[in-house]
Amino acid sequence: MAASKGRVKVEGVRELQKALRDLSSDAADLKPAHLAVSSMLVPGIGIRSPRRSGDLAAGWLPGATKGRARITSKVAYAGVIEYGHPKRGIAAARMVRDTVDASGPEILATYEDELEKLAQRIGFDTK
Repeated sequence: MAASKGRVKVEGVRELQKALRDLSSDAADLKPAHLAVSSMLVPGIGIRSPRRSGDLAAGWLPGATKGRARITSKVAYAGVIEYGHPKRGIAAARMVRDTVDASGPEILATYEDELEKLAQRIGFDTK
């Protein structure tokens, strides 16, 4: 179950992906960069998660595809806690969105590091 549908927009990524696809189909796979970002975010989300049993805080999982970072949860109610449920009197906890918002500089730095590694692997001179 996806815990959050929040997104981080990084300008220029699509253009970079197109250029990398044109160079090599292997180079267009940004899965390692996306996984590094989602892995970096999971501890902060766990810290910001409300606790009763601790299952929600411990249940966050990083993931990635070629095109995006993903953060999911092992618990079925993660989405309800993140977004809230007004009819049931549950306020939005915003643990995923707040972590992403607070981690903007770290997200960009992680993408820069991972793209540097990718560029070196495929032979780009980045200096």
